[in-house]
Parts: sequence; C-alpha cells; structure tokens
Amino acid sequence: MFETDDASHLMSVTRSWGMLRIWEVDDAEDRHVGTVYAKSLVSSDGERLAWIEPGRLLDPAGQQLASFSKRTRAWRSDIRVAAESIPAMLVLGCALALDPGPHR
Repeated sequence: MFETDDASHLMSVTRSWGMLRIWEVDDAEDRHVGTVYAKSLVSSDGERLAWIEPGRLLDPAGQQLASFSKRTRAWRSDIRVAAESIPAMLVLGCALALDPGPHR
C-alpha cells in the first residue's frame, strides 16, 4: 500500500501460507505491526487488541473500537479509540485483509 500519489510505501499486508487466513501487517520499514486472524487482531507483542466482527472491531468488554466499510472503491475507517491502544495501520490492514473482493 502506498501513502501518497508519489508512491511512498506505507505498509505491507501479507497472507501467510497455509490453510488459515492469517495476515501479517508490516510498516514501511518492515517492522511487524500486528497480525490479523479470522476473529482477532493481535499486536506485534502477541497481545490480543480486538475481536473482529463484520465491519467492526470490539474490545474484550464488547465496546466498539473501530468500524470500517467499503463504498465503491474507497474504504472508510472510523477509529474510536486513542491511537496508542490500537494502531491505525493495523485497523487499515485488517480492513484490507478482510475485503472479500469482487464476487463472481
């Protein structure tokens, strides 16, 4: 993914090999930001940050942390917590990883 029109690298979202759909999110300097599993978002330190439900992320108490939806070709992400509690880059990576793509 690129940050601006000048093609500055922002982040990479890479699917792991295997049966499970696990996605690794790394920043532009190849530092691991976190992992997107089917039902949870995990930090680079291994801490579970959020549970994943369709279009939103929830904390362990069930409070909404973030929501995202796709409108035509653009994603809308609304982060409702302080940036230090869940990295915005990881929320974006989650939205991209969970995009089902075009239906055929």
